[in-house]
Amino acid sequence: MSSQDQPYIDPSEIALEEAMVQRFKNASDAFWSGIRDAAGAPAIVLFADMVGFGAMGKTNGFDVWFTTFTSFFMCALPGQVVLLEMAITGSSVFAIALAGTLTSTRFITMTVTLFP
Repeated sequence: MSSQDQPYIDPSEIALEEAMVQRFKNASDAFWSGIRDAAGAPAIVLFADMVGFGAMGKTNGFDVWFTTFTSFFMCALPGQVVLLEMAITGSSVFAIALAGTLTSTRFITMTVTLFP
């Protein structure tokens, strides 16, 4: 069956269960529900990853300010690890920037998929 034979379903037309409609009556309820959901396993995993990255930076002679700076301004652990490893090996700034950019290209597919 080709994609042309399949009917288009508008997501806004799908009836939600009554519990979901009641759960997200307003933006504040949705926000705090998201905070509660993110405070569990995702927060623990992210915290452990950042501790590991800090330990990697400390082991290789980078100070706490450098690792904190990369955490706040890069916001993606794979790019931070690539930056740190390439800085350790003495790569050029252009090569580090290119490698960091290439590790972030995974966000393009997610953005294109979720954009419509």
